[in-house]
Amino acid sequence: MRPALDGKKPTFFGSGGSVHPRIRDKMLEILLSDAAFPWLEESAALTLHTLRQEFNTFRPVDRSTARPLRGLPSSCLAYTFSGTAVNRTISLILRHYQVYHTLIDHESVLEVNQPTDAFLSAWSRIRNTHLDPDLIIEEQLTTFPALLSFSKWGQFLPLPFQVSILKNRHFDFIGTSEFLQTNTWTLLSQAKPLHERHL
Repeated sequence: MRPALDGKKPTFFGSGGSVHPRIRDKMLEILLSDAAFPWLEESAALTLHTLRQEFNTFRPVDRSTARPLRGLPSSCLAYTFSGTAVNRTISLILRHYQVYHTLIDHESVLEVNQPTDAFLSAWSRIRNTHLDPDLIIEEQLTTFPALLSFSKWGQFLPLPFQVSILKNRHFDFIGTSEFLQTNTWTLLSQAKPLHERHL
């Protein structure tokens, strides 16, 4: 953080901290409810209203195991509403299986560069595949050394130790395995979403 010396708001740098899955799950619960929060300031209340409109066609039978998927003409948006470590791990696995996408973690959304049917087919294959975390991390680390950029001295360690650091401190394969096996994608309407501006 850079201190404010002129009466303006302080300036913050960095990408933010990790978000726990329970926080994102609570966010989804709030989006799907009609609960009012009188203590919200006007801008926050307007943002909540806008987001509720965006997801107003998402009415799953079981909210705890359903996640919204919005199909676009040649791509799709998969909203995980999960934690940062799980999102990173899902992204890592998708890259490993050449499902090209962009992860925007602060929105908990995967912008997938392929049609909905192709994504769902790939997702089904991944769900039914035995995942080897060490192999996936090692292959991706070889291709993307920046995966270890959060560790000052990690680059100087032998590869097995680099893999171990990533597996234990950066990714969450246990949580991701649970996500893969328990969650299903529920299609939203084709109405133009706010996030379409990113594609």
